[in-house]
Parts: sequence; structure tokens; C-alpha cells
Amino acid sequence: MTLSLYIHVPYCLEKCPYCDFHSIATPKREIAHAEYADLLVSQLRAEVGRLGLDQRPLLSVFFGGGTPSLMNEKFFETVLRAVAKEFSIAKDIEITVETNPATASKENFRNWLHLGINRVSFGVQSFQDPFLKKLGRNHSAEEAILAIQSAKEAGFQNASCDLIFGIEGQTLKCLEKDLGLAYSMGLPHLSAYQLTVEPGTPLASWVAAKKFFQPEEEILVQMHQLTADTFGSRGLKRYEISNYALPGFESRHNLQYWRYGEYLGLGSGAVSCVGGKRWRTTRKLKEYFAKNFQQEENSKTEHSHKPFEPLYTLR
Repeated sequence: MTLSLYIHVPYCLEKCPYCDFHSIATPKREIAHAEYADLLVSQLRAEVGRLGLDQRPLLSVFFGGGTPSLMNEKFFETVLRAVAKEFSIAKDIEITVETNPATASKENFRNWLHLGINRVSFGVQSFQDPFLKKLGRNHSAEEAILAIQSAKEAGFQNASCDLIFGIEGQTLKCLEKDLGLAYSMGLPHLSAYQLTVEPGTPLASWVAAKKFFQPEEEILVQMHQLTADTFGSRGLKRYEISNYALPGFESRHNLQYWRYGEYLGLGSGAVSCVGGKRWRTTRKLKEYFAKNFQQEENSKTEHSHKPFEPLYTLR
């Protein structure tokens, strides 16, 4: 039985106001690249031994966050080398790094390809600066375009772009512009998520204080349909609620979640689902750095990417 591996990187330069995932705003100089990599390797070895996963066929590896693209080349090299020792690696394994355009560079992309990373997922959210500002993003539309172009020039053939709709002031025409530009970038995988107002986030407080207004429900429904029609007419198949891909470019890692396959989560806040049980690693970095790698087993434990929520989850 195949297994997927999710590796959570909790570091971000800034915390987006809509985000309720486990991420911690951290200055670049304070990111513990080597130490965090060593902890991931220790957790990997411990879990492989505890769960009897030695040499299990590995379908995919997904570096999520947080902002994995903040991490240096040595971090990825250390982790992937350990992964290769513990599992049976298929020649066509899918290895993805979530990438913030503000932290992307040609050097990153070249290094990643050299290490065997073959897929990047860009958190673009919008190609229009006013909407990026409303979302609290730390990159511009121009930086997003340049990042995608850099990845393609470096040699990445498998790349994805995430968009968000349901932003204050966004109209169907605005969304149509984003969808068209995303498609024009020539990417084989595109995602479009409705903005979710998660309890406890700054966005939730803005909405409650009437400082942020989403489009009316009828408009949101039309936005869903516009997305499906726009991508569908261009040959991108809708294979999940919010994900579209050319044939053969569906995310194997995402499908592992949606098909209730087994996955091992490494890193602070990461969730695992193996042998019919689900558990989460502690979100407290101090505990994680003390090698507390497990939390209570619970079938309802939150997942970093919430794969079992049925509709329009923001990633």
C-alpha cells in the first residue's frame, strides 16, 4: 500500500490575516534551518520504526506551511536524503514545495530540481495588487508573474497556481481577469478557493466589525461557476472541488487525501493518518524542539491542509 509524506514548515515572514494554519511569523535570521531539518529526520526515523513503515512505497512528498520556500537548500537536501533511506521511492514520485512568490528565486528552482523536487505550488491568490493588499500578502502581482516565469525557465514542467476569490471589492470581471492571466501562464494545474473566514483570525474580527465585506452569496455562487466554466473550456479538468488540471497533472498528494489514503505527517502541527488512526504533532515549537513528536490520537484532529472538509477550503 502506497504512502504519502507531508512535511510541515511553520515559518513565515508574515502571518496573513485570513490564515488559521499553523504558521509563525519569524525573521529570516531566526529560522533554524539545520536544527529543524534534524528534528524532522529524527521524527521520521522514530515514526517509521514505531509504525513499521520501513521501505513502504512512497507516492508523494509535500512540503507545506507556513512558507517552505524560505528554507535553504541544505534543509531540503538533509530531509530528502533521509526520506530516500526510509522508503521505497518510485522513479516518478511527486515532490512538491509550496512557494510564496516573495521568497522565490531562479537559484531556488535550480537547486530544487537538482535535489529531485519536481513540482512547485505558488500561493499567488491574485494577480491584482489591490486584492493582494486586502489579503495582507507580502508580494506583488509582478513578483508572482516573475516567480512563475523563473520556475518555468529553470525547468519546472509541473507547477500550480492558487487563486482566491470572494475578496472585498472583487467582481466577476476582476475574477475573470485573474483566471485568464493564471491560464495564460501555461501552468498544467490551477486552484481557485473561496475565501474562508476562519474563527480567531484577524479577518474574522474585521468581518465582525464590518471593516471587511465579502461579495454577496449570489455573486460567490457565480464566481464558482465562472471558475469552472473558464478552466473547463480551456481543457483543465475539475478533479476536486477547487482544483483543475490537464490530464496527468492532477496532484497525487491531494488525491491521496481525498481518496482516504494513508499519509505520514512530519513537523510541528503536521497530521498523520496511518492504520485507521489519525493524530497530530504538537503545534508548540518549544515542545517540538524538545522532541515531543506526538499529540493525542483523534479521528477529528485538524489537518494542516484540512483534506476532509467538503467545500471550498482555503489552502
